[in-house]
Amino acid sequence: MGGPHSRDYDFVFGDAGITWVYALANLTTAASLVGDDYVLFEDPITMAELYTLANRGEIPPASSIARGLAPGLPSGTWRVYQASYSPLPGAVTVLNGSDAYMYTTPVATLGVSSLFYNLQDKQVVAQLAVSKSGKRPAISPRLAQVTVVQDGWDNPYGTIHTGTPGGQDIGKPTHLRATIASVQDRALALTIQDLSWTIEAAQKQGPFSSIAVNVLFPAGPGVDNVFVNGIRVANISVGAPSIDVPLGATVAVQSAGGVAAFRIPFVDGLAGYTPKSSIKFDGPIGTDAARLVVYLYQGPNT
Repeated sequence: MGGPHSRDYDFVFGDAGITWVYALANLTTAASLVGDDYVLFEDPITMAELYTLANRGEIPPASSIARGLAPGLPSGTWRVYQASYSPLPGAVTVLNGSDAYMYTTPVATLGVSSLFYNLQDKQVVAQLAVSKSGKRPAISPRLAQVTVVQDGWDNPYGTIHTGTPGGQDIGKPTHLRATIASVQDRALALTIQDLSWTIEAAQKQGPFSSIAVNVLFPAGPGVDNVFVNGIRVANISVGAPSIDVPLGATVAVQSAGGVAAFRIPFVDGLAGYTPKSSIKFDGPIGTDAARLVVYLYQGPNT
């Protein structure tokens, strides 16, 4: 699931709960994605329920326009998608005029949004194509997305199901809420994020012993190279030693002719804490995911 979107319980890959719907709508066939590697078995409802919905016509076949887009773009071309909430009459709300933007090429995508919707949304998302170098096993064709996760548990991969005080997210992975303002022009994007809503005691998302901004990214045998400030990182496998990097360091991931480059230029420390930045290759087993992390705070629960 490329581009910014909400209610994504798969923080790493972004495809939990959608692949069977696409398969039943014939989009996976149109995109030449054939085989069990492209169909997940961990949907929030059972496959039997999905097939029942399809047989009832409640998951209709994809339109000819959608099927035409599914095979992807020819080499050397690009496309921009933009969705917007139309301004509504009456009182101003956070939805009025908010938009989502995604730039796509055959080898990479990038999209941002200026709207917070829920504790599982993805406001900044980039994705790279799988490398053709032959290093990655054919049985695992997916790459982790490049996405920003605001985290209060030092685990931004969605493996901790924290829930919320109101109970509506019990049993679900969650991240911290960030107010966000984003701009994007095709392959370039800039976002400013504010965690003060989360940090306020009245919101009851704490206490926290760690508050951090993370950029998840693919590593391991699925990509060609990872660079920090232009220097190639030799060991990028899951479990490799962490690397301390200066604040504002540029990290670039190269795969299949595409490159995703990102940096966190500045952050404010909290409670007198001096922000620290590092790259950690600590993604869950089987994901080949890593992260650039900047800690705004580490210490006693507060």
